Amino acid sequence: MQEKFPKEFNEVTRPNIKGYPLYRRRRGTTVQVRGATMDNRYVVPYSPYLLLKYNAHINIEVCTSLLAVKYIYKYIYKGFDCASIAITSEGQPQLRYNEIDNYINGRYLSAPEAMWRLLEFKMHDRSHAVMKLPFHLPNQQRIRFEEGREEEALLAAQTGRTKLESWFHLNTNDPDAQQFLYTEIPLNYVYVKGNWQKRQRGGNKFVVRMYPASLKDEENYYLRLLLLHVRGATSYESVRTFNSITYSSFKEAAMARGLLESDEEWDRCLSEASIFQMPKQLRETFCYICCFCQPAKPLDLWTKFQVEMSLDYSRNRQNDDAVNMALHDIDEILQQHGLSCTKIGLPEPTGQAPQEECFNPILEAQLAEERIGMLNANQRDAFNGIVRAIDNAEEPERAFYVDGPGGSGKTFLYTTLLSFVRGRSQVALPFATTGIAATLLKGGRTAHSGFKLEVPLSDTSVSGLRPSSKDADVLRQASLILIDEITMLSKHGLRCIDRLLREVMSCKEKPFGGKVIVIRGDFRQTLPVVPRGSRAQILEC
Repeated sequence: MQEKFPKEFNEVTRPNIKGYPLYRRRRGTTVQVRGATMDNRYVVPYSPYLLLKYNAHINIEVCTSLLAVKYIYKYIYKGFDCASIAITSEGQPQLRYNEIDNYINGRYLSAPEAMWRLLEFKMHDRSHAVMKLPFHLPNQQRIRFEEGREEEALLAAQTGRTKLESWFHLNTNDPDAQQFLYTEIPLNYVYVKGNWQKRQRGGNKFVVRMYPASLKDEENYYLRLLLLHVRGATSYESVRTFNSITYSSFKEAAMARGLLESDEEWDRCLSEASIFQMPKQLRETFCYICCFCQPAKPLDLWTKFQVEMSLDYSRNRQNDDAVNMALHDIDEILQQHGLSCTKIGLPEPTGQAPQEECFNPILEAQLAEERIGMLNANQRDAFNGIVRAIDNAEEPERAFYVDGPGGSGKTFLYTTLLSFVRGRSQVALPFATTGIAATLLKGGRTAHSGFKLEVPLSDTSVSGLRPSSKDADVLRQASLILIDEITMLSKHGLRCIDRLLREVMSCKEKPFGGKVIVIRGDFRQTLPVVPRGSRAQILEC
């Protein structure tokens, strides 16, 4: 049983001067746990959100008093263990209080610590000093200044030299220093008042480290790489020079020196991925290689695999347009990581990005008119009911399930609805639980991709789509949402979709946020996949 439980019943939460607040605890249902009767007095404070998010036992308390804060931080201020000793004469009362004469604060030493001190072992020691060497691009050194004295700091930075610039100056005037790398200089020279001076002793007690550089800051990263391999450099141009050729960038100089790995590994990676990955996945793989692996020649990789990366756009577009659309997708992924096509040397995409599939309302209306006349009686009843819900926001029936055996025309009804809604310049979003089923619907996507569902789904799964994202705006604009092969989606997936649409539409009272949603599936053909699951487990799913 936890300390100070059970608590008292309270109708309202009240502050507690001596500790944590007294939370509201109403009289209610009691339960039997291992022969004991439990009620609200035994419930520890908790947060439902944190319990669901981390799936763990987490107690939550509100610190409202100074005593609670002192309890949390007491170990910081309490100091070391000590004992107070009072000195008095035997047989005589204690003398008048005098802090100096009567009391001595003696620190308590444990037996191991006392033995350690008696044997004169060192309690702490530093064997080596660590020196960090800064580096920077030309005219990009750090400047420290005080408010109101910015000009003085700039003038001092112009006349002064950093450790890197002092190394250049040292190599110019001292031929002996030219045999050392930048990281070897502190072992043989000491930095005094802005200059490197030859060290007399103690060089073996130093560990030299250079500050790290991000791969996204290419020139800084490759400058650091060159400083680890170039000896006796006298300037930034000297660092970029190799075999009497001065290169325009530090990256080109590093490539010339053979300091960068070959792109053969990434070539093999994309060659293998192009065999089984969809074009969208292949574009993502290419982007992640460019962001985190820094290939030497991204343009050559793009040129070799641009056909495979733009294959999904080639179905409805000319080759150049398909390549341009693929570049838009690549540029969007790169921008999420602070890069772009131009920064890594790829062609800059032109025109507008393919955020959503563009449909011609006139052609879609003509196609819908042709198909509506081909609907049978059952299909027309379903079509009229769905359209009535789209046109009338007050229609109570806004969620539909289309059932029918194979070959009964469910897909034909879906395509007719999509063309009809798009023919009126409205947004219709078709989804499917499998990639093959999604390709049968014009503009279709998988439900996991469109609604950002987890894989695999469980009873604690939630959608990863943010209400402030572009995908959420598209869901708000949609007049119709279709989900095909719903019978292969577990109940947790449908629950996540329902909860997501309620949050996106800010309407938690109506199913699916009040959106017109049509789901279709055939329980006679497909069921959720439960690996090695029994009949009961499949039905439960």
